[in-house]
This record gives sequence, structure tokens and C-alpha cells, in this order.
Amino acid sequence: MINKFLCFLLVATLISCGKKEEERQQTELNADIYNETAAGENSAEEKNKWSGRYGFHESAEGITPGTAQSWDWEVIVESDEKGSYKARVNVDGFQTIVRIEADVIATDSTAEFIFVKYLPENMFGSFKKGDRLFGFRINENGEMLTYWDKMKPYVIKNRKDGKITFKKIIA
Repeated sequence: MINKFLCFLLVATLISCGKKEEERQQTELNADIYNETAAGENSAEEKNKWSGRYGFHESAEGITPGTAQSWDWEVIVESDEKGSYKARVNVDGFQTIVRIEADVIATDSTAEFIFVKYLPENMFGSFKKGDRLFGFRINENGEMLTYWDKMKPYVIKNRKDGKITFKKIIA
């Protein structure tokens, strides 16, 4: 009886240590994101750095004879008075209507789009709350590069990370 109790106590302790390590790592990650964001967003202009409308057009010519399948992507990013960002992601095109609300985790040089919910006009979906959809990164030349995750372009050649896909249309 004592041996079973000691085994149970040992297993419970080991499980607890693993969870504490995961919590510590997540806390460090959140602190890094917070510190980078806080360091990069001081002025009103910096608080609105990512606000605006971004666009990306892709086309798959030659798949169906005589037609081109195409999709227009639109990302609308807005900030609140605290400098937090929200986004609406719209994709319209061949057999596609996507309407998504996303949180944006932003630093001075990056913006990550995290799925929150589908909006009423959306056709289909398989994302779960908290999924990282895609991200933007400003490189040393000031170019905005896209890094895909759960959400990807429809044309395979456009799925390569680190390409300039989206352009800021309206600031």
C-alpha cells in the first residue's frame, strides 16, 4: 500500500514539474513579445504603424482552359487607443468567400495574425481560435515579407515564405 502511494506521489510530482516548465516557457515567450512590443511602440505614429489596408492578388492561369482562377486578398488592420491591433481578413475569388476576424500581435518589425472568429459572410472554415494564420515582417530594406502558417495562398508558387506578397494600399 505504501509503495503504491509513493509511486502515485512520484508520478504526480513529475507531471506537475512538466506543467510548471511549460508555464515558465510560455511566460517567458509572452514577456518577450510584450517587451518587444512595448519597446517598439512609443509615439502615436508607432502605435498606428500597422494600421491600414493591405492587398494581394493571385491568379492561377491555365488550370481551366480559357479562364483564369484568381483571388483577391484584403487585410484591414485597425488599432485602438492602447495600441492593440485587430484585423479583418477577406479573400474573394474562384469559389471563395473568406471573412475572418483576427488579433494582431505586433512589434516594430513584425505583425502576426491570430484567428479569433469567422464573420457571418464566410463560406467555409477549419481554423480554431488561436491559430496563427500568417505574419508580416519588415526586412532591413524596409520591404514587407509574408510568412504563411495555417492560412495559405491558393496558388502553390505563392506559398513560399519570405516573399513580398501583400502591399499596403491605404495607411
